[in-house]
Amino acid sequence: MTLFQKLNEQNSHTLVFPFDISDYLVTSTLESEIAFDLENQGITGKLLEVEVKEIIGKSPLRGHTRQSLETLSGGEKQLLATFAALQQPHTHFIGQHCFDFVSEQNQARILEHLVTKGKCILDITYHSGPFSQFLWDPDSDRLNLRTIKEAERKQPNWTSGITPWRFIANDVYKGFESSEFVLQVQNLTLDNIRCLGIFGENGSGKTTLTDCLTGIIQFKGDLSIHIPGIENPRIGYLIQESLAQTHGLSSGDILGRFISQSKLTEKRAAEVRSILSRSNYLSTLAEMDAQLGHRMIIMAALIAGEYDMVILDEPTYGLPSEPVAVFLDTLFERLGAKPLAFISHDRNFTSLFCNRAIRMKNGSAYAANLR
Repeated sequence: MTLFQKLNEQNSHTLVFPFDISDYLVTSTLESEIAFDLENQGITGKLLEVEVKEIIGKSPLRGHTRQSLETLSGGEKQLLATFAALQQPHTHFIGQHCFDFVSEQNQARILEHLVTKGKCILDITYHSGPFSQFLWDPDSDRLNLRTIKEAERKQPNWTSGITPWRFIANDVYKGFESSEFVLQVQNLTLDNIRCLGIFGENGSGKTTLTDCLTGIIQFKGDLSIHIPGIENPRIGYLIQESLAQTHGLSSGDILGRFISQSKLTEKRAAEVRSILSRSNYLSTLAEMDAQLGHRMIIMAALIAGEYDMVILDEPTYGLPSEPVAVFLDTLFERLGAKPLAFISHDRNFTSLFCNRAIRMKNGSAYAANLR
């Protein structure tokens, strides 16, 4: 008997999330999104106002009531879509990677809400957290379960070949017209970085800091990296929304784009193709979902490309941490290492590579210890 048959037997109402859970969002602000789901149940007037206020007050996004959805981070959109959907009369919810951008603390808050509401979520994911104790083993032909275990925290040898670099932030300020969030870093300098880890709660400013660093958005102040012998470092950046940008493309199309933009040479592209062709895991993943496989191909192109530094924002989104770590290991050993930065909620994954770290909290940045 399938899961859906069991749910129907129990007369349960089931809501299936879209693959990109943020596609569930249909309005303009956090407040209106919660109200939309309640209005569909006939709740209006003063009762609607009271309900919306109470729900947001219990959610991980309290304090962002009138914030524009466009200014939310990937994790915040996942949180809002999930919390809004939980107001529907459904008792069961099914999704894919609903919490891959969401910190364990915020996952726990959703879990508490689920228990209070008497609802259940089935999230198809590779990652650990309050919702899961087992992972699917992707190397087998069957869906074998294995207990989640923490990866061994041992930095690979190739990190010693990376030229140490410096991160500087002085009087950095970035605000948004349609958002209550402000990025503000007065003074932070980190030296002798080889691989930098950036972590923090959803909405703490991880992606905003990186967008400023890479020049995607304008800001006030001094925010820069200094690599010995390189005056203006070229930065390769894996963004959270990379899945949408590769829809309908083949691996050859993706590499071709990098080549046409003079970001990747034909010789290096051939090396990437050789590595990809020998990756049994990537082949299996591509058969399951080409878009997730494409995310790994973009990582390979960035590492092989004409960049002085590579930043990977949530490299394990939709992907199991252990095979991604092995894949990156292979790339760096074959293609050579360069200054790196990882943005991730997976502290265990990040600690495998990084020797320095930044913790983001409420738009501020602090030096932190990954161990």
